[in-house]
Amino acid sequence: MYLAIALPVFIVVAAPLSGLSVYHQPDSTKLEVKFDANGVVIRQFRGPFATLNRHFLNFLDYSPMPVLVKRIYETAGPKDGYRVLVDRLWPRGIKKESAKIDTWLKDVAPSTKLRQWFHKDRTQWAEFQKKYKQELKDNPAWEELQDLAKQHKTLTLLYSAKDEERNHALILEKMLGA
Repeated sequence: MYLAIALPVFIVVAAPLSGLSVYHQPDSTKLEVKFDANGVVIRQFRGPFATLNRHFLNFLDYSPMPVLVKRIYETAGPKDGYRVLVDRLWPRGIKKESAKIDTWLKDVAPSTKLRQWFHKDRTQWAEFQKKYKQELKDNPAWEELQDLAKQHKTLTLLYSAKDEERNHALILEKMLGA
């Protein structure tokens, strides 16, 4: 993800989440913002405009909330944070006692009708995304997932689909990050 903002006093240079630089135009006072591996902001303020820059970043409030996506068959790790199963059906071969999930949100998954439609023709990925997002609009489970994302420092969305590049958990991740 990249961020680029231009204001009369500051220029924020587009940079990946590994860092962000803010420059004061008249004297090129530099402010660096770094993110560690967990997405936690490490701020370094330098120069005569450090206080002003600090207020600018607080206003901006740019601290990403990590949302991870994993297959439920992968081993649970300490960086997973709060683990949410987002499938409508319980995954095959996984015992509920050993699943290591914190919440199972069945209703945030695509409807059975939509899921079956997509399984018949996987080339319809773009259309599936549109229909799924439409389903989520008035879905209380989507609101619950958003609340969980706000409450927890790290949220891991668990799914069982074999396709790791085209599944509903990736859509949820993208929507939560937006």
